[in-house]
Amino acid sequence: MAMRSIGKAGFFWRFAGGFALGVVALILLQPADATRTLEANLAAAVHLSR
Repeated sequence: MAMRSIGKAGFFWRFAGGFALGVVALILLQPADATRTLEANLAAAVHLSR
């Protein structure tokens, strides 16, 4: 019952939408060097796990 009212609450959807926009902005607005470092770290992690 409580979950249904949370899903309909405007505040919840505004919060979730703002959070999603923030995540997209953090990913898209990274400096190029940080993106390369992230890609290198991910590649190293994948390589180490195999």
